Amino acid sequence: MRLAALLVVVSLAQVARADGIPGTGDDPLHEVEMSTSTADAPLLDGMSIRGGSAADTLVLLDGFEVPYIWHGHHLRSVVSPGIVGASVVTDGTDLAFGRAPSFVNIQTDPWSPRFSDASVSVLDARIGGRQPLFRSRTMGAGTVRHSLLDRVADDRYLDALVRIDHRIGERWTLELTSFLSIDDGSDDDRDLREVVGHREASRTIVGARYRGRMVDVWLAVSGLTSYRELERGVQHVRDKRDSIDTRIIATRRWSDAGALSRFEWTVGSETNAGYHDLDIAMPREARDGSPQSPMPDPGDTSTTFRGTFWTPDVAVYTSAVAGIGHDVLITGGVRVDRFGRGNDIATQPRGAIDYFFTKNLGARLSAGAYRRPPQSGEELLYPYLHPERTTQVAATLHQRISPVSDAYLTAFYIDRSQLIVRDRATDALVNTGRGRSYGIEAMINGQLGNWFGAANASLSKSTRVDYERGPERPSDLDQPFKLDAMAGYRGKKKNWQVAARVQLYSGLPVTPISAGVYNADRDHYDPLFGETNTERLPFHHQVDLRLDRVFRIKDRVSLAAVVDVANVYAAKTPIGYDYSYDYRERLDVRLPIVPYVGVTLRFDE
Repeated sequence: MRLAALLVVVSLAQVARADGIPGTGDDPLHEVEMSTSTADAPLLDGMSIRGGSAADTLVLLDGFEVPYIWHGHHLRSVVSPGIVGASVVTDGTDLAFGRAPSFVNIQTDPWSPRFSDASVSVLDARIGGRQPLFRSRTMGAGTVRHSLLDRVADDRYLDALVRIDHRIGERWTLELTSFLSIDDGSDDDRDLREVVGHREASRTIVGARYRGRMVDVWLAVSGLTSYRELERGVQHVRDKRDSIDTRIIATRRWSDAGALSRFEWTVGSETNAGYHDLDIAMPREARDGSPQSPMPDPGDTSTTFRGTFWTPDVAVYTSAVAGIGHDVLITGGVRVDRFGRGNDIATQPRGAIDYFFTKNLGARLSAGAYRRPPQSGEELLYPYLHPERTTQVAATLHQRISPVSDAYLTAFYIDRSQLIVRDRATDALVNTGRGRSYGIEAMINGQLGNWFGAANASLSKSTRVDYERGPERPSDLDQPFKLDAMAGYRGKKKNWQVAARVQLYSGLPVTPISAGVYNADRDHYDPLFGETNTERLPFHHQVDLRLDRVFRIKDRVSLAAVVDVANVYAAKTPIGYDYSYDYRERLDVRLPIVPYVGVTLRFDE
């Protein structure tokens, strides 16, 4: 039977975790970044998908949001490898998630083959494993990682992840996920002031899952605690957030529903009760179209707030999946959110049609509406803001070439309205922006004998209008062209492999700085910006190389070594600009050669 939803997961991470993608240093989210949908923005604190802001992109761990994803130097994400799989989901029909049509999905897996391992690299040291606990009905998986960068720089991090499942009978499973990330660092800015930064987040998820012949139910409750602190002279941020979140999803299936070959009905609910304790004295936050000075005034505390507030959100949704014959699958539903802080109610219909021409060739047409509440950074200071609105339409063609090879072709159009922008007259945040993104994406991956590889490419455009009758401009994350290709060869005994990756992509837009204006009151130069995003960084190219070797010590004991070098020839193209104190000189910020060397001792059972 060919009826199965056409899951459009466009990510090089699909090639295989074991293959190893050059230039990623075995980091799951760096692998996900290689999707055609994501913008290559090495300086971005987050992830941009199809021209959206980093705030648009949900990163979910076992169904719940991770508050931040990158450590200080962007070399590592907060997700340690070993027991997780990560992918980008772009088709946007899942009503369980409401913010944007695309999200990053991270799933822990306690039931795959058992193992224990320990690894050390130039970046960090890690131990992990997956083992039965008490009895075979209880499985546990965990990993702990600590940075070694503090040996050479003031940048320290600790990541820990634990997943425990216990089966009760044949139908019920109790689930526990616990996540912890701590990021510590300090440095000196250009005025030789000490900059001290600290971030930490912990989330615990307790759930119960029922898998029946015709009914599935998932109940979960999660607690989140996060804290961010930055001290820089008189400027500071202290942001503490506590949240209790719940999820309920129930699905009923009918294998034979009259004229329908298949029918599923799903109902669900989501609650998020967040409490913020915020103390901030900082310059205005950079936003799309409103760049921040490369060298902020050390005395600028124009954004000041101290207080507490709640951000309660409630959502309910329902959807249905109907199969017509063996070739057509129709999905439709609606989600309703109530965002408590602004007292907004948002209705978001979504749907898709899948058609299967043959056993291996299918197409999907999907459309949906999405709402992002104003709960990112400085937006929290403006309770009158309304949710941003997004509508996406996408068409995808999927060809299964072989059991290990697939090809995708996608065209999409995204309309954005009520975007939160900075008012030019008052400097406050307002919902006057609008924008659109559109483009085509192509991907192919697979294996042929001992060769393996993947390639993806995209042509797209993303624009913004900041106010009524304002000019249309490129968005900050508009990347018209992107090509990412890798190929590798695995030895016949599968104990070694070598791979290379080529990246080509358009530079991001930048707002030029024409001069520096001396501020005598503050003894500081302020930049004089030109027209928004009228210049663009040069076209970027780089090559990454990777070599893996596995030494078999005993039948179930192995030692794996990896050498992974990103940007092997030190491409000269800048990824950003830095300036002299008076803005008379502009300096290129370039990616360095990034070597990664690691060894892993593994015990398989």
